[in-house]
Amino acid sequence: ARRGGLGYMVQGQGFGLLHVMANSGEGVGDANPLPTHDATAMLAKHWGKVYENNATARTREWHCEYHDVQGFIARFCESASHPYGTVLDVGCGGSCFGERVLGDFGLGHLFLTDIDPGIVEILKARYETALHEGAPKSVTCEVMDCTDMKSIASNSCAVVLDKGTLDALHGEKDKMRMLLECGRVLAASGVFVSVSFASAKRVPVLMEAAKRMRLQLRIKVLGQGDPRFGHTVYFVAVLGKDLGTAGTGTGCLGTGSGMDFDNDDLAYASEDELTQTVLTRVHRASSVIEYDPPSKEDELTLFDESDGEYP
Repeated sequence: ARRGGLGYMVQGQGFGLLHVMANSGEGVGDANPLPTHDATAMLAKHWGKVYENNATARTREWHCEYHDVQGFIARFCESASHPYGTVLDVGCGGSCFGERVLGDFGLGHLFLTDIDPGIVEILKARYETALHEGAPKSVTCEVMDCTDMKSIASNSCAVVLDKGTLDALHGEKDKMRMLLECGRVLAASGVFVSVSFASAKRVPVLMEAAKRMRLQLRIKVLGQGDPRFGHTVYFVAVLGKDLGTAGTGTGCLGTGSGMDFDNDDLAYASEDELTQTVLTRVHRASSVIEYDPPSKEDELTLFDESDGEYP
């Protein structure tokens, strides 16, 4: 199996849901990046067709349901929340993830963004007529490129959310641009929650983003079983200035600064067996399913000596 590269070791564990991407360590959009402007246009066109042609996509919860991640993110969101705080859901599609976070943790404003104008109009109509119990009273819906959110002020959002948007971006540069933009708009006491495919390549990207932004990082693996045996899992990552210390059972992959990424000790390993197992594999083999890195014998060739002679 091919594996995504990991240039430094994982220093602990956390949590997250994963979908195995051909066991390669690669997530959607990791390979063969297009120029940023072309990729943005391609994404807008693609999602416009998805929402236009598939009515169920307009309310779909990608990757997982809110209740799947609520228990893990609760203490982080609680510490960041206040009555005047903004929840920003980046590339939200038709999800209600942001609305649920807003209601559960008592924040004041919901800001929804997406690259597709059609789904943004659907969201505007949804919240202009929202009469259900707990419906947010203050909502902004705006067409926006998640790699360049210039209309959002720096340090202005208490909670920033991403569920599947990082996966949809084409290439590592755009993924990093998005992560850094989310960090820019994040308030000093805020938290950024990202739910993504369980790709081994995602871990070093998240760690590098945390290091650049001087943020702590927690990652949890969520799922019904070991991906080695075919179970679907995802990563749930939380970034923030102060996410707590070791011994909380949440696990830690990095702290943004002063962390020795080459240390062989998983000092902040989570008590969660699934997370510990998967992230140990990522550390050792850059894979979510394999314990050992590939050897020379693992290489695939068109023919080998056992195939005999061919004309």
